[in-house]
Amino acid sequence: MAGVATTEEAPIYAPPARQPGVAIRKYATELIGTFFLTFVVGVAALSGSGFVPLAAGATLMVMIYAGGHISGGHYNPAVTLAVLVRRRIGIRDAAGYWIAQVAGGVVAGALARAVVNPASVKTLTLSGHAQAAAAVAELLITFALCYVVLNVATS
Repeated sequence: MAGVATTEEAPIYAPPARQPGVAIRKYATELIGTFFLTFVVGVAALSGSGFVPLAAGATLMVMIYAGGHISGGHYNPAVTLAVLVRRRIGIRDAAGYWIAQVAGGVVAGALARAVVNPASVKTLTLSGHAQAAAAVAELLITFALCYVVLNVATS
């Protein structure tokens, strides 16, 4: 039909009927993925490795392959917030993801600190202008991560 224009609107999230087993599986996947991502990055950083970005990227890739089809593979509270704002998940799932991500991250951080020889760990500190620069860099990198996930995984 010539001359007919149609527009498709993005689907708005409609929560499915609650299935406790499915929800627990998603939250467990987020906990496991966040745990391994945080643990690998923590061990690499605490041991003074220069390969922290490579370790983070490789671990994130593996965890997304392993659990992305189950939970969406957010593994980061900022990504979950971006997906929530885009209305691809509901607030209940977002809250469950956040709880799982924080739990996985805290346990991984404590375990990474225990695994790396505490005597060899040197704590880095920032001061003055370096703190503002670090905050700006963190905001930009987090924005880029969320932007990529939203345009690759939820479009």
